[in-house]
Amino acid sequence: NKGLSYYVYNALNNTVTGPTRMGFTAGTEGSFCYSTVAAVKNCDNDGYWVVVKAVIVPTGAISVINSTPPNNGNGTNSSMYAYAVNSTGVANTPVISDAGFGGQYSIMTGTSAAKFSPNKELFAIANKYGTNNGSSSQIFAPEVHLSRFDCSTGKFNWLQSLPFNSSVLSAIGGLSFSPNSQVLYASGSTASWSTILRQYDLSNLHCDPSAPQPFCDITSIPSTAIGSPNQLQLTSNNEIIHSRSGSNDVDVITSPNNIGCSAIGYVTNGLHVSNIGISRFGLPNNIDGLTNPSPAIEICNLNCNEYSFWLSGCAPEVTWNFGDGSPLVTGTFTDPIINNTTTSGFHYLPSHIFPATGGTFLITA
Repeated sequence: NKGLSYYVYNALNNTVTGPTRMGFTAGTEGSFCYSTVAAVKNCDNDGYWVVVKAVIVPTGAISVINSTPPNNGNGTNSSMYAYAVNSTGVANTPVISDAGFGGQYSIMTGTSAAKFSPNKELFAIANKYGTNNGSSSQIFAPEVHLSRFDCSTGKFNWLQSLPFNSSVLSAIGGLSFSPNSQVLYASGSTASWSTILRQYDLSNLHCDPSAPQPFCDITSIPSTAIGSPNQLQLTSNNEIIHSRSGSNDVDVITSPNNIGCSAIGYVTNGLHVSNIGISRFGLPNNIDGLTNPSPAIEICNLNCNEYSFWLSGCAPEVTWNFGDGSPLVTGTFTDPIINNTTTSGFHYLPSHIFPATGGTFLITA
């Protein structure tokens, strides 16, 4: 209930100090956040970004709002907080971005999931079901929120919400990107507590990040416990393991890069864990985003002479030259482009109008 908190472990003398509570204002305590914490290597690969999501707690929604100061539910704390961590410690001041969604409070919200893509470009975080005002009359269904991430600055740019199961009482407990970062998986349960795995095809995301993304479901997975807080984790051999609450076994997605639920090689009980213990919230929260994205420009034709350009890479600043004599465009990846008559959007995804007369243009970034 205090925002990001951390301990320091000294391996030389086997001691632990802390916790240090960062809160959501540097050096203070107070407010709620999702219990899930995600981390990714920075652009220089000499440190990490550790990310938490604030939760809006409506006034009077629950009786345990006892943080100091309390989150009064005024809607001002719907942000992503990225803390720089390196050999000198944890930065006191986080990089704050608009999360694109509120993150309303619910008992289930705190046990949700968040993951970075292996190429560091994308970030997904799930809402479990909950209420807008503490009343069962305003229950909202779960969603997966997808954002573009800049590992140079720690900034997020929200792209869209991906639907999960249509039931308002369904819940998401696990997220994982595929090794090639073009497929996203979400795991959870329906209102009747049956297990469901949804695959989102993100291979055309770069053309229109706001367009609905194709998906498919696997619903024939055995359920072993009420609540089914299923989790997902990408492994070092490019497979994804899938835990099912109450099971002695872990399922395996053997070909997670493939599009289509029949093509992913889903193996039920593919890995036997124990004859005694059962799976709960037991999968390791590994850091998936370890490799910088390769510099590349992907092009999509929007209209006759208007094109969009999805930029991959890692740099504190980018300059676009569209080769048609228009002004150069400079900024960080997730900054919006302003005061330009021919170019709009963001620096990682600009849209540019070329001369109506046409021609051949060399585009660089």
